[in-house]
Amino acid sequence: MSLNANLLERAWGLFGRFGERARRLVNDPKKVEEILDQARRKAGKSSSAEGWFEYLFLMIRLVTAYFQGRYRQVSYDTIILIVAGILYFLFPLDVLPDPIYLDDAAVLIFVANKVKGELDRFSDWERSNTVKAA
Repeated sequence: MSLNANLLERAWGLFGRFGERARRLVNDPKKVEEILDQARRKAGKSSSAEGWFEYLFLMIRLVTAYFQGRYRQVSYDTIILIVAGILYFLFPLDVLPDPIYLDDAAVLIFVANKVKGELDRFSDWERSNTVKAA
């Protein structure tokens, strides 16, 4: 097995454990909000202008809207998957120790692709509600 394949395998294994933790965590909206705040702060400190940060912020807004009761047209499994991706992003040890979050980006892009339809619907809802509020 090549080094890259081994690292990717380790990243997916770790992500799986975050899925189990996310399933428990979503039962405590206050803890979820703390996790989302941590993710906002970490992403805000990054000097990376990578496009995947847009997905991260969109996912954070979706989960926030879900727990605030403003947007419920999303499956519970999607919320769990997104929270797992955010937990991975917050994990202090990287499978790939790098300054630009390569493994974090891979995991979050994977999550975004898995829930793309729901992210698109939320983004449309968000835009239409922004227009109404203006």
